[in-house]
Amino acid sequence: ARLIPARARHGRMSEPVVRLANAEDADELARLRLEFSRELGQADGGDLRAYRLQYRAWLAAALATGRWHVWVADAGDRLVGKVYLQVVDVVPRPWDPPKRRWGYVTTFYVDPVVRNAGVGTRLMAELTALARSLGLELLQVWPSERSAPLYRRLGFAPSPDALELPIHKD
Repeated sequence: ARLIPARARHGRMSEPVVRLANAEDADELARLRLEFSRELGQADGGDLRAYRLQYRAWLAAALATGRWHVWVADAGDRLVGKVYLQVVDVVPRPWDPPKRRWGYVTTFYVDPVVRNAGVGTRLMAELTALARSLGLELLQVWPSERSAPLYRRLGFAPSPDALELPIHKD
């Protein structure tokens, strides 16, 4: 698939740059999160202005912990993709090596304009590289129907080990 370029700030066409997010990306990340939720039919219209305030506070606190890492695909004039990794410590056992950790992958979204053009693969390559460098044991994800094929192509497989108990459903 061919990448559909986005218009950069300086008026030229360019491929999105994949990079780690920072606090200045909060408003664009909030916009993408709301678009993602709407696409999944989970948003009831939501007030973007109010949500931006909530999201700014969450992102600043999350990034400050060092446990959250967020990659974005930056097209110059806007963000067109994102994926989040939360590093989770494993409760130690007497026979385990120290500092066992795994990664929770969430909120993966690519704008439909650049979907199926390699942007998602590039985002996940950066996330996976960091996971390896941190020595994470595994990555876990609850994929959407649309994203499951991409995760499978990247080597993710179903696990019989996980069960979940929904506690609160909106």
